[in-house]
Amino acid sequence: MNTLTKTIAALMLISSSAFSAAALPEEILVTKITQYANLMPPITTDRVSTTIDFEALSGGCTNEKDFELKVTEKKVANEVVQLVTIVRLKPDFCEAVLHNKVLKLETNLLSARRILIQNPTLVEQNFVH
Repeated sequence: MNTLTKTIAALMLISSSAFSAAALPEEILVTKITQYANLMPPITTDRVSTTIDFEALSGGCTNEKDFELKVTEKKVANEVVQLVTIVRLKPDFCEAVLHNKVLKLETNLLSARRILIQNPTLVEQNFVH
């Protein structure tokens, strides 16, 4: 592992634990949000299942169990908006080359028509020189 990769890995681990401690969200890239529901009466919000597909940086040991969803609600112009933050619970201390790992979280906590992801966006960089 070269020095730059080790430095980036160390910063990622420090920032992961710092984000947890300071309640700041990790950079992620949400690729898809899908909601499924049984619309047979009686229709209730707990019958809505939501899947969030996203990518997060991994050193080789990241999986879905390392993340959880924090959901809060806010009323905007007579409409409920659900604010979602994807929180990493456990830092990835593995030393593989950092890469984006595709992950999926499922929940029945989301039922609003408008969902706002609070995490900063992970930008995939492909530089050529």
